[in-house]
Amino acid sequence: MTVTSVPNTASPMPKPPQERPVLSVAEAADLLGVSQWLVLQQVRRGSIPHKRVGRRILFPRAVFLAWLEEAAERPSNGRDLPLREVAAGQQR
Repeated sequence: MTVTSVPNTASPMPKPPQERPVLSVAEAADLLGVSQWLVLQQVRRGSIPHKRVGRRILFPRAVFLAWLEEAAERPSNGRDLPLREVAAGQQR
């Protein structure tokens, strides 16, 4: 019986995906450490910069992160997300 070797056709390890230029509601909520419901409430109030693509709500990553930094510096009006605490947690 003859044994023939099978060439290794397995693809190399995939590269980690690059960060997408947009965040979903779930990703934004995870970054902020709040519920998706709260993120959607802030979208309805116009408190978070976002774009609608069909029925989807997306957050441009660079704009969202800049908004987060700016919002952490502003005094809270009591209705917005607790961004000072969120931003402080991100910087640790």
